[in-house]
Amino acid sequence: MLPVCALLVLLSLVAIMPPAAARPAASELAHGDGSARAPAGAGWQKLREQAERYEQGGQLDQALSLWKQAVAAAQLLGERDPRYLLSLHALARLESDLGQYAQAQQLYEKLISAKEKYYRGEDLGLPWNLTELGDTLYRQGRYKQAAADYERAAQIFQVSGRLLGKVPSLRKLAFTQYKLGEAKAARNTYYQALATAVVIQSNPETLYLKPIVLEQVGQMNADRSKIADRAGAHRMAYRCASEAESVWGKLKAQTRALKVTPPPRGRLGQIIRAVRRPPGPPPTYLSEAGPQVVDLLEKLAGYYCDAGKYAEAELLLARTVEVYDDVSETNRNFQKGRKDFIAEVYKSWHACRQATPAWLIADQSTPGCTSRGAPLKNPYLTEFAAIRTREEYFERRPYLVQAYAWAVPTCQAVTTIKEYQPIVEAGAGTGYWASLLKQIGADVVAYDITPAPSKKNPWHFRASHSWTEVLAGDESIVTKYPGRALFISWPPHDEPFAVKALSRYRGKTFIYAGEGPGGCNGDRAFFQVLARDWKLVNVVPLPQWAESHDSLKVYQRK
Repeated sequence: MLPVCALLVLLSLVAIMPPAAARPAASELAHGDGSARAPAGAGWQKLREQAERYEQGGQLDQALSLWKQAVAAAQLLGERDPRYLLSLHALARLESDLGQYAQAQQLYEKLISAKEKYYRGEDLGLPWNLTELGDTLYRQGRYKQAAADYERAAQIFQVSGRLLGKVPSLRKLAFTQYKLGEAKAARNTYYQALATAVVIQSNPETLYLKPIVLEQVGQMNADRSKIADRAGAHRMAYRCASEAESVWGKLKAQTRALKVTPPPRGRLGQIIRAVRRPPGPPPTYLSEAGPQVVDLLEKLAGYYCDAGKYAEAELLLARTVEVYDDVSETNRNFQKGRKDFIAEVYKSWHACRQATPAWLIADQSTPGCTSRGAPLKNPYLTEFAAIRTREEYFERRPYLVQAYAWAVPTCQAVTTIKEYQPIVEAGAGTGYWASLLKQIGADVVAYDITPAPSKKNPWHFRASHSWTEVLAGDESIVTKYPGRALFISWPPHDEPFAVKALSRYRGKTFIYAGEGPGGCNGDRAFFQVLARDWKLVNVVPLPQWAESHDSLKVYQRK
């Protein structure tokens, strides 16, 4: 189970969210919350754009100065404003990447404090921020405080179901425990991290994340090699180093299987190779393998950029900085070229952000996706496609999924559903998917237990309206429509809604948008009924939120 189980989080969120007047609406997230703040918002946007242009050109000192101004401008909008949070994170990350860890630590602490104060109950990337804060403390030698942040991050990742984030936080916790002399605790934590990696790799819904997880496993073996070497267990150190080499070899094979296009620059490994090495054998395996590892990470980042997986690409490029720091521990010559390396990372990242995802290109050429001769109006997809950073994914998701839908529809998806019309949708929420189907002439009726807008709807309590007519009705309404195909999108996690609807349905076609077993949708009984009584006949990929793994699946009754 890898994606954030936002459905579980929202159950507790309803009870602890601040009053509606204290929460920004979806439109406020991008455009501010009033004309009085418009000048400050416009100034902030200009500063952000200028800072990003300097980052794109590798002029990081100038970018640093502008991000500081952007933070000051965003403070005028209020500490709970998402633009303030975004600015704090951008500045903190740049300070940390440039090796200014004390300054970065203070910024991360402000960021985390603001999120906990104004967004209680919502994740908004908090565990990632805790891990980043732990990194700044670790680099300052404050291992005890770093371990506390890594441990808390791992716990939040576990509860929210983000196992991809749990693996690196556990890996870092384990090595920090070793630094603290807690050998037994470090060993147990490494075992937890490796077991979590196995879970991710064994889930069919998360196969595309296997390269990221493989790299983490390779890093863990490199860590264990370093620990064994320092303890004088040279045979064990060699064994772990060999395992790390084997894992990174598998990773290289993965890049070939993925047909990875060359990265826009491909400079990061070259910079590491150019650094003058001290005489004698390398003290650790990673110091020798660093350039090859960075090459792989940069190639994989290019693959994720092409696939529109920007959050995952950002995660991989951030890992290149970690590898550089790890290698620098054994070779001071690396510190001289640090700024050049970081500048190339930012150039690669901004080049990635300019890439048009393959799913968007394919979607624009989908035949039959028009409304009265005009292109389909799909504002959700437009807003989703504009998101390019991991932080923005976390900041904007709580608002967009409630205003539109939990699954992101595409032309290919809605035209596929239309092929099986007439349709009845159960649990339609705001009716967004149904509205797109009606735009292209599909026959669809939509129901929800509590149609939007309603504060009693826990999944769409922020929605200001329904996108089309949504009738009131629970899962029992499917008995009235045996002649229609049943469509359900993102049924609540670990609740019987989906299995009750499917068990009562007497039709021949079931269409499901959501994650597979172990994900954030349905319960075990639902997937058991699917496996026993239904045959999968079609799968349509969907644009996915960071660390989500949903798709559109069409089933026929066996």
